[in-house]
Formats: sequence, C-alpha cells, structure tokens
Amino acid sequence: MRGVVVVVGSGSICQAIARRVGVGKTVLLADLRPENAETAAKVLSDAGYDARTASFPSGATACACRRKRSAGGVAVPASM
Repeated sequence: MRGVVVVVGSGSICQAIARRVGVGKTVLLADLRPENAETAAKVLSDAGYDARTASFPSGATACACRRKRSAGGVAVPASM
C-alpha cells in the first residue's frame, strides 16, 4: 500500500515539502482555494508525483479536520 502525504497549503514552500517527503507516495494538497491546489498538483504531477487535491472550510484547522477514506483510498478532509 502506498503512503499518503497530506500537505496543507500549496505555495512554494509547501510544494518543496511535498517534493521532499512525497517520493513514492500519494501527495494530497489541501488548500482554502481549490484553484491554487490544482495548479500546484499539476506542477507536481508534471514532475512525476501522484498528486491530488482537496479544499477545506475556511474555519477549519489542519488538526481539526476529520479524515475519511475516499473510493480511491486517499484520506481527504471531511466537511465540518
């Protein structure tokens, strides 16, 4: 089973972290703005990473997000 790395944010520092720890894993980029996460996921995908996206409510924090399994086996933040 592949591991999953959840990165909250999709800016340049978050992308660098994803590149460093996401080798051989599914990278889930979560951002308040889905378009930012999609752009970052495309950059990572073009570099050979298995990158996916998620958004979360603006009132949520990383530790307050409940995770659930999607059909593809990737943990995603649940609606709050």
